[in-house]
Amino acid sequence: NGFSGNGLTCNDVNECSSEPYPCHFRAICRNTIGSFNCTCIPGFQGKDPKVNCSPNAKTSFVTNYIPAVRHLFDGVN
Repeated sequence: NGFSGNGLTCNDVNECSSEPYPCHFRAICRNTIGSFNCTCIPGFQGKDPKVNCSPNAKTSFVTNYIPAVRHLFDGVN
């Protein structure tokens, strides 16, 4: 289902830009030819990043979560 076309040509579909987002909200989606991959953001882990990314038990939630979202606040005073 990662391709679209007219029977003569095929085009890759970017599943990462589809709604709903195909990965867990704490995961990064990377489009591949004909498919996509989900990877949990740093400090989080999950057996299936499409479904779940939980805080890594070996590290602090604050230590890993704050840097992961810091870019959202760049330039905000």
